[in-house]
Amino acid sequence: MTPHDSDERVLDAEDLVVHRGSTLILTSASLRLDRGTITALAGRNGAGKSTLFDAIAGVRPPTSGRLRIGALTRWRWRQHHVAHMGLFFWPQQGYLSRALSVETQCTWMAARWDTPRALHDEVLDSLPTELRRTEVLALSPGERRRVEAAILRLRQPLVVLADEPFAGAAPIAAELFATHLQQLARDGAAVCFTSHEWWIVEAFAHRVVHCTSRTTLDVGTPRAARENHAFRTDFLG
Repeated sequence: MTPHDSDERVLDAEDLVVHRGSTLILTSASLRLDRGTITALAGRNGAGKSTLFDAIAGVRPPTSGRLRIGALTRWRWRQHHVAHMGLFFWPQQGYLSRALSVETQCTWMAARWDTPRALHDEVLDSLPTELRRTEVLALSPGERRRVEAAILRLRQPLVVLADEPFAGAAPIAAELFATHLQQLARDGAAVCFTSHEWWIVEAFAHRVVHCTSRTTLDVGTPRAARENHAFRTDFLG
């Protein structure tokens, strides 16, 4: 699968400037995502990947910049704005309530998001029975991320920002998570994830955006990124 043309672009975050107190974290950072593609936001620890996601998702809005999701554009936004525009933010700490079983939460979210019954059943069927009956509190970190990756489909998002969804995952577990992200892309969503693991980027991403020097650079496919001298020096070592 190859990235779509620019007319398929569903997220365009341009020239974001982010401060933390008086410290400038990002300057003129941009992220452009196309329908049906999976993009990796790669960079060293502290490069600003999570900060960029927080800014786009409205968790910590930027000092300045422009955000377009679908046909809607904003120059100032909060979390409820981007959620209404079709963006789903999957933070590192997760998004599920820990007091409910997976199946109960899945059903509750499907009702809240007006998910078609067929999709609700498909998502549940994609999870083992023992996971569906388990309370979220009792899930291991890997099991929780697997469940969250599956349940994301219930929202039928236009854009997904997943912050370190593969952190600490063994290859087999990573493949399970990726299956759900790939299905989201096949459903038409634009998916972007952060990762420090090159093998994950190379295995699952269509495009790579390099977060470095307080800004971002689109370095193309994983193969092109590997051949990019600046990216190879800064990220691949």
